[in-house]
Amino acid sequence: MKDVWLKESDLYACIATIDSISRSFERGEIDPVMYKKQLRALIKSIFKSRIKLEQLGDWSLEEFIKREKLGEKYPLGVVRLGFMEGIDFATTEEFAPSLPEEERRKFSYKDLSKKLALTADLVASMIELIDILRLKTVARIDMIVPLMEETALILDGFSGVFGEDYWIKKEMNDWKKKMEKEKPDKLLSDDDIKRLEFAAVRWLNDFRQRLRTLG
Repeated sequence: MKDVWLKESDLYACIATIDSISRSFERGEIDPVMYKKQLRALIKSIFKSRIKLEQLGDWSLEEFIKREKLGEKYPLGVVRLGFMEGIDFATTEEFAPSLPEEERRKFSYKDLSKKLALTADLVASMIELIDILRLKTVARIDMIVPLMEETALILDGFSGVFGEDYWIKKEMNDWKKKMEKEKPDKLLSDDDIKRLEFAAVRWLNDFRQRLRTLG
């Protein structure tokens, strides 16, 4: 029980910190580079804690969030955790009973442990892209294109999982070509922001599905 308590404390602290830096990022108090660096480190810590907790026995992330009322205390942290989990966590009420079973799929964290650093980098980059698009006021081409290029490079590290013909890499490249025709400091239109945010969520969902195949 001591080991469970210690790992849950680590997980709690990570979620609380993600909530804090997300609020700071939204207020413009930390720059994107620092946000991504901190987010990546916290996601890696979450993966490690999750692996250990699952190895220690019957443990449920959903039950942990409900028990500690994390959705009420740290809604932004829980929402970003939802991106990692593939679950649209509610932030002010119990979420588990309202979700269809097919939406309650999780990462296979034990499988991902061998690619922990790359996985954290990939998820952090995608969460940052979604955050930038949702903020709108910083959804500039010079913020978005480098993130797409970075994500494509990370995907190259997953040999045998994401090939050169991977549809998401092609879709990202189409977006990149379109944006490169514009001035770097141009803000995306509201319509493009909505379309790209929708695409980014689909990309992250597909990443998760394919990452489960890693052994």
